[in-house]
Amino acid sequence: MSLSNIFVANSISYEALKSDVPGVTFSAETGDTPRNVLEYNIEVGIQVVLEKEERKCKCHGLSGACTMKICWKRIRPFQEIAGELRNRYHNAIQVDSDNNVHVLEKQNASNKLLYLEKSPNFCPSTVGRRCKNTDNCATLCCGRGFATSVHKVKETCKCRWRNESLYEITCQQCEKDETVYTCQVAFN
Repeated sequence: MSLSNIFVANSISYEALKSDVPGVTFSAETGDTPRNVLEYNIEVGIQVVLEKEERKCKCHGLSGACTMKICWKRIRPFQEIAGELRNRYHNAIQVDSDNNVHVLEKQNASNKLLYLEKSPNFCPSTVGRRCKNTDNCATLCCGRGFATSVHKVKETCKCRWRNESLYEITCQQCEKDETVYTCQVAFN
């Protein structure tokens, strides 16, 4: 994504903020209204993307000579940006509705995400729930631990075109082992 694309994405984000957001009402008041916090957090997210830009260059020329060098900016891999946003999410600051987001910016807290209310505790509802992998289970299972089991699953494999027909494919059913992770009921 080029730098100009980032600015386009930035303007689209602000246009989305001006439109109706379910559950968020517009208020011209100062203070941390939901819309102000949302706008602030979007700015932090865009800043993370801009910080994660890297400059890439490629040389062109005969026999490996760098007679012409072309450089561009690009965004780092999605996983790296997502990891940074996840860290900021876990270190977010709770603010009161009578505070003001812009005061925090002046206090050099502009790199932190904000929230108005704590989320409900969803941990009881994750008992017995399947997770994707061990990292996902660590968060989803709320530290209760998880069980691992291996199941045989059938999947379509070895597909081939049939010689007699242009529109028919034959496949086999193959068996493979699938590891399943499930959140445990209580702490170990």
